Amino acid sequence: MAYPAELAPYRDVIETASRQFDLDHALLAGLILFESGGNPQAVSAAGAIGLGQVMPAEAGFPGRPTRQQLLNPEVNATWASRILSDGIQRWGTVDQGLAAYLGAINARGQITGGDPYTGVSGQEYVRRVHAQEARVAAALEAEAGAATVPVLPIADQPMDAMAGTAEPRPVVPPGRAWDPVLGLALMGVAIWIISDS
Repeated sequence: MAYPAELAPYRDVIETASRQFDLDHALLAGLILFESGGNPQAVSAAGAIGLGQVMPAEAGFPGRPTRQQLLNPEVNATWASRILSDGIQRWGTVDQGLAAYLGAINARGQITGGDPYTGVSGQEYVRRVHAQEARVAAALEAEAGAATVPVLPIADQPMDAMAGTAEPRPVVPPGRAWDPVLGLALMGVAIWIISDS
């Protein structure tokens, strides 16, 4: 499974924004996928702007960026991350933070109401964002799994007749190129093990 194509141009922006506010990359990416489909120029009927559909200062949110500033993907993703992080910290759970992002939470922290413009309830919003989060998380996990180069157990590797030790030999999956940085790291580990014996 590949990283969502609609978010690919903003992947680094999302990663930076999520790290800045200690959020999971997949969660912020899922929120952005649901909110705008990855369109940095999106404008909702309510006046929310950009990737994270952030309400601008002009809509009665003092201290927030302007409409024009929120069209910048970096500014928008940073504010989306900040608002979501604040909601999670204030209410205590990711689901409550998501509901607060939508404005669908009451004073007791119960997920209520919804978006009057789309008709999506608070509970449905939380469910849909988590579905997009799972999509992104699966893609990230698949990439991480494909990036690892398996190493055969020492018993399955040929012995070096001179040293009498097994030298780890990475197995490169068909169609993948050898990663020289990883290769140097593995050589360093092998040398350290041999010199320590």
